[in-house]
Amino acid sequence: HDATTHRHTDGFSAGHTKMAGLRQQEEARLVRPAGEDASSNFCLEELRGCEVRLLSSCRALYLRKLARCVVLAIPVAGAIYVTDCEDCTLVIACRQLRVHTSARCAIYLHVASNPIIENCDGLLFAPYPPPPPPGA
Repeated sequence: HDATTHRHTDGFSAGHTKMAGLRQQEEARLVRPAGEDASSNFCLEELRGCEVRLLSSCRALYLRKLARCVVLAIPVAGAIYVTDCEDCTLVIACRQLRVHTSARCAIYLHVASNPIIENCDGLLFAPYPPPPPPGA
């Protein structure tokens, strides 16, 4: 299937404007600092050409409408939902991964269950990198 001809609706659509997140940025370096609330959900939405570092965990992470982004995230307690993302590099770890209508992304992944991938094209997968040795 061509990822650009299908659109997917998920739980993110319902209340995403109230969810903490980083939205509508272009060509920016964005950081979610360590120590933020890990018991809530977090989203990245409508980012283009951004480098994002997520240094706090969360219950669920939503990546929506990203283009040409690099996302480096510490492990997420629950699920990561990737929807409508193109030409991105994602370094992510989670309990469950769902990828919908996305194309040409490289995903460095550790996941505790089988990922769910629908209506995607050109995804590449590799292992989530190990942490650096102490003192590095």
